[in-house]
Amino acid sequence: MTTLEDKLLAALTTEANFLRAKSDLRLENLIKNGRGTLQDCVTFLSDDCKSVAIYANWHNDAATVYSRFELATPSTEEAFDSHMWAGRLMEGDAT
Repeated sequence: MTTLEDKLLAALTTEANFLRAKSDLRLENLIKNGRGTLQDCVTFLSDDCKSVAIYANWHNDAATVYSRFELATPSTEEAFDSHMWAGRLMEGDAT
């Protein structure tokens, strides 16, 4: 039971970190570029495989916005799905 609880806690921790990074991106964009619709974003696994870097561009933006979030458990290049994380960032952007 402990491993299931550990996996659940790790997933919840990663999700909370992701949501905080997504919020930080939107706030930073508002400060730098004003309002706009998220046009494109990319995610990269860090060299130590413990965090994810996010670069985002909004429609009519003047500057690329950067954020990052920590993974609760390290990943590998093979297991990391950058498209899934980028897709989740693009979901629901109606600003």
